[in-house]
Formats: sequence, structure tokens, C-alpha cells
Amino acid sequence: MATFSPLPPHAVVVGVGSITGPAADRQPGDPGLGTSVAGRAAVISTDKPGDCGGDETMTVWIPDLTGGEHYHYRLDACLRGPDLAAGEQTVQALLASASFVGS
Repeated sequence: MATFSPLPPHAVVVGVGSITGPAADRQPGDPGLGTSVAGRAAVISTDKPGDCGGDETMTVWIPDLTGGEHYHYRLDACLRGPDLAAGEQTVQALLASASFVGS
């Protein structure tokens, strides 16, 4: 995710993309919180302080079994406090509303 310097208070910036290769292989047993997004297994990891110009970075890895080996969707969210819990809830609401075309 690109670095923003600095994010304004209460900001949530989200980027979504795809990644391929063995380094993309994240599984629900890996470090982070095992969850699901649109019915697919996913891994959420959180880093504090964030490396994106905010106070926290959330990264969500979602395997795409239809895309071939080592293909994943990735969502990066950069959050700025002071109320990080509200920012995390915003990201969780975004994930809860996600769907995949053809799913």
C-alpha cells in the first residue's frame, strides 16, 4: 500500500488488488485472525504502528481457488486514530458486504 504522510485523524484508506506467487500463500492457520470474506477463507493481520502513514495497517488475504495456484486477493487498510476500533469496524463492515462475481 502506498504511504500517506500523515493521514488525518479518523481516516480509513483501503486498497484492493491481487497477488500471485508462492509468497502470496497465506492460510487461516497462519499468524493473524482466521475469518471468511464472502464465504471464502481469509486471513486478517494487523500491524501497529501502521506502515502506511497511519496508526494501524490491516491486511486481508483471500485465496481465489478459481484463479490457479498461488493467486490471492489482498486488501490493505490504513487506519488513523484516535479511535482505531471505529476504523476496524468500518473495514469489517466493508468485508461483510463483499461479494465475488460468479460466486
